[in-house]
Amino acid sequence: MGFENESGIRVMKCALRSLLFRAANLALASSLVLILIGCGDSGPPKADVYPVSGTVTGSGDLTGCLIVFNPSDPKGISASGTIEAGGKYTLEAVDGRPGCAAGSYKITLSMSQDAVKAAMMKSMATSGPGSKSGPPKMDGAFPEKYSKLQTSDKTVEVKADTTTLDITL
Repeated sequence: MGFENESGIRVMKCALRSLLFRAANLALASSLVLILIGCGDSGPPKADVYPVSGTVTGSGDLTGCLIVFNPSDPKGISASGTIEAGGKYTLEAVDGRPGCAAGSYKITLSMSQDAVKAAMMKSMATSGPGSKSGPPKMDGAFPEKYSKLQTSDKTVEVKADTTTLDITL
């Protein structure tokens, strides 16, 4: 059963093209649906974080310093906060969520960017233009051992029910 003339062949070619075009569109639509289904929030679930705030004492005025909770567990997430007047701090997880995950942490401290900027401005104001005094001296608001993870000896434990965690250095 075949077509006897050229117009019949032409009709058959058109029907075949139409069928192939529909099959290609169906395959494309199916692929898009599968891609969209797979675009959910992938990756491991995020650890629960709990609100943590407190006061840091025992090392002078720490206003403007950054306190960092470094997780003992390599899979843990760190949290940090800026120390306000009176040593008060509130933590934020590294992924931006307010709080800190439960676990064991080693504490480190550093000068905040604002504190470094203020020291630079003070140095420039007191030394005058063209001074060759070098970078400003950063007065250590805290013992140097807390500036490095390797030398800090202060550890704390955050639990699911922890909301206030006062730290004495």
